[in-house]
Amino acid sequence: MGRIARKHCEHTPQELIELARTVEMLVTKLGDIDEATIESDGSVTLRREIYYRKPNGAEWFRLLIRDRLNKLMVPCVILTSGECWRPFKEAAKLQHRSHWYVQIIIDPTYTIDRMMTTEAVE
Repeated sequence: MGRIARKHCEHTPQELIELARTVEMLVTKLGDIDEATIESDGSVTLRREIYYRKPNGAEWFRLLIRDRLNKLMVPCVILTSGECWRPFKEAAKLQHRSHWYVQIIIDPTYTIDRMMTTEAVE
């Protein structure tokens, strides 16, 4: 039997387009993100590639993302975070290489316009 994905957040097609634009802008503002994907359940997974084991780990990456999202005043919830360790190989997608990840849900009402308004206030 196939796995059933639990929907964390329902999005209309227009909201998905806005979410993609918002995630694209967030990646540039957050920094230290190598890849961001919007999952089928409406969550967003942020990834950073690991070349070698470093003293900082998955918890460090989760706290980094949490603090930066709080600083940008992005209304979101962190679902999960961790480290995916894979043997070294060249792969087209970061998902198939070693990486840290943080999976979040962004409030569907949060858009680029709200992000710009927040920046203007600061």
